[in-house]
Amino acid sequence: MRDTRMVDTIRQEELPDPDLRTFATVTAIELGERPIVRLSHTLFLPEAQCQTADRGWIGPAQVVHVARNGGDIDHYVDTADSLVVGQQYSISIDGQWRYEQAVAQYLAAKIFRDILQRTPGA
Repeated sequence: MRDTRMVDTIRQEELPDPDLRTFATVTAIELGERPIVRLSHTLFLPEAQCQTADRGWIGPAQVVHVARNGGDIDHYVDTADSLVVGQQYSISIDGQWRYEQAVAQYLAAKIFRDILQRTPGA
């Protein structure tokens, strides 16, 4: 029988600081249906196997997806109209989004683990 006194939780303070802000220089912009911006450095976590990409802002542009592209990190933005290559911008991640995704991944892993523990022979 499971010990109900032990409660598995994830607390926001256990995650990396979701309110990180810094400045970075735009090094490249690729225009298209969904513009891609590359930065001198980044706080954004790209999509990975079990990790949802961060969201946030590069100056006035909203970052809607982040992906690794070889050695580069591509920041997909809603619009690049106000961004200029060589210009420095404030960059910030959406801390609430990062927290919600971390909790969702934690809960999915916990449910999967609980199912395996209840399955005979697993």
